[in-house]
Amino acid sequence: MRKRIIIGLVAVVVIGVAALFLSQPKEGSVAWHKREYWAAKKALRPSWQYRLRTEYHRLTRTPDRRPVRGCESDELTQKVIKMMTSWDALVEHGYLTRKEFFLIHQPMSRVANHLKRAAQAEFSADTIWELRSTSFENSIIVYAPLADRSKWEELIRKADVPDVPEVGK
Repeated sequence: MRKRIIIGLVAVVVIGVAALFLSQPKEGSVAWHKREYWAAKKALRPSWQYRLRTEYHRLTRTPDRRPVRGCESDELTQKVIKMMTSWDALVEHGYLTRKEFFLIHQPMSRVANHLKRAAQAEFSADTIWELRSTSFENSIIVYAPLADRSKWEELIRKADVPDVPEVGK
């Protein structure tokens, strides 16, 4: 009886491990690049120790004299390269599309922050998107999944509403 229980538990573990390996996205696929992008982006976030030290120096108005070691700089560079490589692959695979929108009533400098807040509220946290400025003040470039294009058009249309002074005030 005891052998059967042990054999059953071993079988469950083996099946679980096999399922875990088989459920991983294939290297080079869109799902794999999305996972790699988010892993690199998460790794680039400052640690709680860094944020605490920065806040301490800000409050005490003292300079942070901790030297940056070369290995820290190299690690940061490698993380950025990994994130940019995954980004480029997502664009190349067609998951992310580039669309330039031209603003009619508002300059990009006035619309950008409003648009970022609206996009953060509209899209889930795991949606990959980015806003980029152009050399023209009346245009903005959006990198986002093709499926979200109509939502972006609506967000930009709402953000580009002209400033109209209220009558009677």
